[in-house]
Amino acid sequence: MTNKSVFVELNEKGRVSRIFRKYPWELRKVSPTELVRKVIKQMSRTKAVAEVRRQIFLRSAGQCELCGALVTEDTGHMHEKIFRSHGGEISLANSIYVCPPCHRGEHGLGRRGA
Repeated sequence: MTNKSVFVELNEKGRVSRIFRKYPWELRKVSPTELVRKVIKQMSRTKAVAEVRRQIFLRSAGQCELCGALVTEDTGHMHEKIFRSHGGEISLANSIYVCPPCHRGEHGLGRRGA
């Protein structure tokens, strides 16, 4: 399997904040002032997702963002608030870090919590 290349938006610290499905053509609608603040780069999808996941884990401070249970970077799951199948995206704004029981509950696969 080959690793696809994707376009990403970098935040002010130069870290991936958003992964675009395709080239971000919608940026043409952004004012020139706003566009100057956006940095778009192409990189491997695997690396981009890993970077977003790491930042979400750090933001969570090792706690499930739904129930507060302790999670590690290995045991927690990245969860999209709005699923990609419903128009969501992999981004810092649309993703939270959750424990496995909460993740199952968010997908209707069991009760939320421990």
